Amino acid sequence: MRRTEIPHAFKVPSPSSGVPEEAASPRPTRNTLLRFLRLEERSMRMSVIEWLLDSDPSIRWQVMRDLIAESDATVARERSRVAAEGWGARLLDLQGSDGHWGGAAFVPHAWISTKDTLQLLRDLGVDPTSDRVRRAIDQVRDRCT
Repeated sequence: MRRTEIPHAFKVPSPSSGVPEEAASPRPTRNTLLRFLRLEERSMRMSVIEWLLDSDPSIRWQVMRDLIAESDATVARERSRVAAEGWGARLLDLQGSDGHWGGAAFVPHAWISTKDTLQLLRDLGVDPTSDRVRRAIDQVRDRCT
């Protein structure tokens, strides 16, 4: 991001600059300082859309679909990344060799079970046709039921 140049009125001469203090610019008024700070804040602030797009693929694809009306192909391409990177990939990585997450199909009040993790993957929007998700589902079907 581009930072705003500090106005001359806010620059304080250094003692070594040779400029007598009384020759320096007058002190800025409170209103001038507040106006500058508002301009600086505005130039540094991201829009909410930019902030959402600068996050996990599981959020980006939904922003693209629901808020900025990207093409279906662009949304599908971003959604396919959910299983490959970010939170979706991390959850898939945590599946045990027995096919479970959290050690069991259902763990009451724990939010770590296979059922809960599969629900979260669905909520993140992982593409159910991706190879990685199909392999995880196959492991659940073959080893957990």
